[in-house]
Amino acid sequence: MKKIKNIVFGCSSQIGIEISKKLKKDETLLSSRNKVINSYNWIKNDLNKKKFKGFPKKVDKIFFAASPYYLKKNLKNKKKNIYLNELIWLKNCLKEIKCNKIIYISSSSVYVKRHPIGKIKLQCENYIMKNRLLKYQIWRPYNIIGNYISDNLSDHLHNILIKKILINKKKNISLAGNFNDRLGYSSAKKFAQILVNKSVKNKNFILDYRNNKTDKIGEIVIFFLKIFKKKITYKFEHMERTKEKNRNKAILSNENSISILKQYYNKYINEKKM
Repeated sequence: MKKIKNIVFGCSSQIGIEISKKLKKDETLLSSRNKVINSYNWIKNDLNKKKFKGFPKKVDKIFFAASPYYLKKNLKNKKKNIYLNELIWLKNCLKEIKCNKIIYISSSSVYVKRHPIGKIKLQCENYIMKNRLLKYQIWRPYNIIGNYISDNLSDHLHNILIKKILINKKKNISLAGNFNDRLGYSSAKKFAQILVNKSVKNKNFILDYRNNKTDKIGEIVIFFLKIFKKKITYKFEHMERTKEKNRNKAILSNENSISILKQYYNKYINEKKM
């Protein structure tokens, strides 16, 4: 086996899976609680346990895509911010394993005031940037969808529709937002390719990654009902949001959101044999 140059923490996440596929197998070590990619060097590891047995002491790059799951019940838990775990994980990884560069997956939630995830993501970013000897590339992606269908679906809109309509079989649903609010989805595959290509450059940066080719949320719901041949009643809970100004330098995916959703939902149909 060649010397390990890369470690991917959170390799079982939607983005982590695609990053892993873009790196050289014999130079890359993957780490997660569950193995989702075969034919790679992989170590089962629970970052909560602070154990790094079998890991190299130094690598060239760490790709950090590990993060607690996005669920509304976690967001509403005011007694315990489970997302604080990510900062602890990050600190432990960088203390135990030396690297020349870290590629960190942050979040667009950093732009939302008092957002439980955005708050911790900013702390992680600041912790990384305080180390002057460490090169860094920080990404703030918006609305990324991968091809891996997890049994534990997140509470993002595209999965909320699956959970409420297909799994819970509700005939009447309420959704956050407004019919005219707009979302632009990007594929994890394309994002990962751009991220890995950029990772070879000797440059520190913070970049947004988003899709300005957006669709109305209401149109996304209508598309979902059409592809799954469902008839329900639905309503939105909020007034239309004001359009936010672009906050940071960004790379645009320019993908077709509906096509990305169609691919994701068709995969769900095939895997669940609907």
